[in-house]
Amino acid sequence: MLVGGQSLTAWVQHYQIQLPPFKGPYLTADDDFLATRADAALLPITTMRVTSGGVLVRDCRILLARRRADREYYPGAWDIIGGHCREGESPQAALAREMNEELGIEVLRALEFGVFSEPDPARYGPGKHHMFVATQWRGTPFNTCPEEHDEIRWFANRDLRNLLLASPAYVDLLQQIMVVGASEVQP
Repeated sequence: MLVGGQSLTAWVQHYQIQLPPFKGPYLTADDDFLATRADAALLPITTMRVTSGGVLVRDCRILLARRRADREYYPGAWDIIGGHCREGESPQAALAREMNEELGIEVLRALEFGVFSEPDPARYGPGKHHMFVATQWRGTPFNTCPEEHDEIRWFANRDLRNLLLASPAYVDLLQQIMVVGASEVQP
């Protein structure tokens, strides 16, 4: 990469720019070769997490799971049920898989409510989160993943403001989901 006719490495050395410690490997903006230490420190590559999660709505209540305190992402917080999309897996397929793995249910109908950016990228890195409301399912939900969740519980609208949620924005979002879910639930 050239800056003012010289390589970025030479430019950084000439102007004695202090760089953070190397945490590579990183690629340059051209993505075609492994960068030198000086180039690499300026041009990190980040990986975006893509997740899929959802909630169940029943009798004007919403099902959430409390993440165990030892979890890497949002420990101890109440969250929607879901997880990372596997390579080549659609958000819909990931939702069905995660709901089966974590709640023991088969999702028969779900509506995608939105796609949201990671609320705390400084701490957890960039992320894109697909959120669904499951309006029809087969089976009785139970906590099949105690290694991930301390408990699952149904909450009424009035309960949401008192919870430690993975994102403060969830309060309004989950209240909207309850309205949509209640109108869409099919027995």
